[in-house]
Amino acid sequence: MTTFTPLHSQPVSVASLVALEPDTLTAEISRLQNSIAHLERSNRELLDFLHPPPTGALGGAGAGAGQAWDDEEALDEETKREFELSIEENRVTIARQEERLVMIRLAMEQKLGVDATNNHYDVVGRANGSGTAGSAPSSASGGADGDAAMSEQDAQVPMPGEEDDGMYL
Repeated sequence: MTTFTPLHSQPVSVASLVALEPDTLTAEISRLQNSIAHLERSNRELLDFLHPPPTGALGGAGAGAGQAWDDEEALDEETKREFELSIEENRVTIARQEERLVMIRLAMEQKLGVDATNNHYDVVGRANGSGTAGSAPSSASGGADGDAAMSEQDAQVPMPGEEDDGMYL
């Protein structure tokens, strides 16, 4: 049995994930991958607004899309701080969700004998091992309680054609 201690507060434990059906676990993998992709896109967009490339670098499609800010459009300090805080909150949420992916992969390994390092269950675009979900440690130090409630940032907007009810881990 694999021992895993999460570094981030998680709403579930590996043991509770093992009790779930494989279909539920694979659906949660997809949901988390989608959520991470949206958070990463949000961070890129916020960074574009904070640090736009020089005028014309991306065709001058508008502020945040390659157009440099002029003095009248410059972000005030409060807005910059809010953007930076949002970026950091997104990074923390991404780390929590990637860790949850590791936990799900470990649960699948315990339940089904599936190799937790199988890239099939990796975060989309991170199969090269650059994300924390790319490796499934047998143990980690640190930790927080596994009963913390999910934040609003963990919530998922359903894709077209998906049901918006179901289990969210």
